[in-house]
Amino acid sequence: MYKTFFEEGVTKENTSPVQHNSNGIAVQNIGAGTVQVRTIGECERECDGLRKEIVNLQDKIAMKDEIIASKTELINQLKNK
Repeated sequence: MYKTFFEEGVTKENTSPVQHNSNGIAVQNIGAGTVQVRTIGECERECDGLRKEIVNLQDKIAMKDEIIASKTELINQLKNK
């Protein structure tokens, strides 16, 4: 038996067979749609990747802010000449 979760947060026992799609991910059709069954480790790895991507994007934003500040400073210097 597999435990499935619905949007309301209610759980229900389900005896539907688990199948694997072409990516090797276990999926279970519960009638209301297809649910991907993943391990906690898979979810943690995905979160780690997303955290790294967020840090990378934050670094890019910081660099752009520095570029804008330096260009603004140059513009102000040229105006004051």
